[in-house]
Amino acid sequence: MTTTASPESAARRACLAAGLPHRSLTRLHEHATTVFLLPEAATVVRVGGADQGQALERAIALTRWLCARGFPATEPADVPQPFSTGTHTVTFWKHYPQPDGPPPDAGHLGAMLR
Repeated sequence: MTTTASPESAARRACLAAGLPHRSLTRLHEHATTVFLLPEAATVVRVGGADQGQALERAIALTRWLCARGFPATEPADVPQPFSTGTHTVTFWKHYPQPDGPPPDAGHLGAMLR
């Protein structure tokens, strides 16, 4: 019989391995990936499929490169990643408190990309 760990247990294992607290792990949403918040570490934990490891390594490297050049992107957290549990791949990202009010519109994104 094969058992599959839940995204939450994968996130907790990855937090332990990264030295991050995991008691306050709170699920934010679940779609293609499951996303959790670690409020005391100001970190977002994303849990995806086991097959996403190489793509996530590239995404982390590219995002770090963009941030180093001043592009306003969400930065990967400063921990070794991605973390593989065998059934999931976990990444860590800095959490930025969200402002009150409506979300940015397409013009805001266009200005950043320009």
